[in-house]
Amino acid sequence: MSLPPVEIPLGAIRFNSDSHKLEYWNGDIWMQVHTDSAPGLGGKAFRAGSGSGGTIIETFNIATGGTAIDTGFDLSTGIHAAAAAGSRTRAIQAGGRSSAGAPWGQQNVIQYFEMASLSNSIDFGDMTSASGRHDAHSNQTRMITGGGQSNNDLMNLITISSTGNASDFGNLTVGREGTSAAGSPTRAIWAGGNTNPGTETSVNTIDYVTISTTGNASDFGDLTNNRYFSGGMCNTVRAAWAQGYIVPSGAQKTIDYVTIASTGNAMDFGDAEQTRYGPGKFSSPTRCGFFGGYSPTTYINQIDINVKSDSTKFGDLSATGNYICGHTDVHGGIV
Repeated sequence: MSLPPVEIPLGAIRFNSDSHKLEYWNGDIWMQVHTDSAPGLGGKAFRAGSGSGGTIIETFNIATGGTAIDTGFDLSTGIHAAAAAGSRTRAIQAGGRSSAGAPWGQQNVIQYFEMASLSNSIDFGDMTSASGRHDAHSNQTRMITGGGQSNNDLMNLITISSTGNASDFGNLTVGREGTSAAGSPTRAIWAGGNTNPGTETSVNTIDYVTISTTGNASDFGDLTNNRYFSGGMCNTVRAAWAQGYIVPSGAQKTIDYVTIASTGNAMDFGDAEQTRYGPGKFSSPTRCGFFGGYSPTTYINQIDINVKSDSTKFGDLSATGNYICGHTDVHGGIV
């Protein structure tokens, strides 16, 4: 039932009628897609950090809505615009910007906290180079960062269950800052960005990789408009990007979406209630959302990612923020 490998696009999905399993093509062989659930988890979301090197960690329950609660714990290194992802248990913040460091305050530190047993963040290791204004997606095993300031096209690979330094994964198709990531357990996708820091040139580029491999990203398609610093959300089927910044018109309230297993241009999902950029984000199989953003706000938006519509209010953060790290224990890469 197999096809000649030359005819199979990277990341293609098939149902194997012999094994009765869903499989994907990793470029060399068909790999089984694991679709195990995450029973007993609370469906919690976390906000970490903020503009100007904030350290706050707060949490809220995805099922209930309302106001987030300050956990009383903090990031050991205050950062904003970091790459945030993780597993069902571990939340990781890679790089970012602070008030000190490499040019523009970029950091190479990787830090993490356990979502079930909270503490101040713990040192994980270092990125291959200092980077900020980038983003990451993960499955239960691997986290991949992409992009960054100074037209950075680097992707770093982090093994979530261990600690240690990141390694090189490959390169995005276009170097850029302000990317926003989402995806499934199989694919990681980066959308949008700014290719010309200083004068600023926003782009609509969407890239993707197969998480289980290493190598350069491939073109997925385009967003409906050129923008950067949007909030990426996902379940295992859809990825969506909300808000963002367009040069020269400013902050946006656009929400786009794609079907993760395919490739092609994004389609309109609806609109956010506010025009902002630089939000944090959270995801679950149904309810996804984005929070904070510039100008700094406490507002938390929500959508049902399975139903195209405008966002509605979920609740509020306990403190305002922008360029925030967002984490969940039930996001689209791990459920």
